[in-house]
Amino acid sequence: MDKFSIVHISTWDVAGGAEKVAWRLARLQHGLGHSSKILAGFVREISEFSFFFPRSNDNWLNFISEYNGLLYYGIQGSHRLVRDPIVATADIVHLHNLHGDYFNPFSLFLLSRFKPVVWTLHDMQAITGHCAH
Repeated sequence: MDKFSIVHISTWDVAGGAEKVAWRLARLQHGLGHSSKILAGFVREISEFSFFFPRSNDNWLNFISEYNGLLYYGIQGSHRLVRDPIVATADIVHLHNLHGDYFNPFSLFLLSRFKPVVWTLHDMQAITGHCAH
């Protein structure tokens, strides 16, 4: 069996439902011999496969964006994920929850041009643009 390098991107490393799914997948994949890591906007657990990436908010852009109903467009840190060494060495990028004040939606274009992307929709926020029900 081929071994893959997978990076999971989610709001937290382990917290809510979507994050627990990412955490369990990463542990299972790691146990099967794959390189599997989680890059999160917020980290609670210290582990060999859980890593934080800085959000780098532009407060003015954040204010203007939110005023116009565009959530998270002031966040700039997720644009730099394409240069992150964990993403650079990954074969697959698996996206989980992208809402939660850490990921700019424009970063989707950058990541998908750079690596194969799988996006698991754990709720409706990606479709509604605001409501995570």
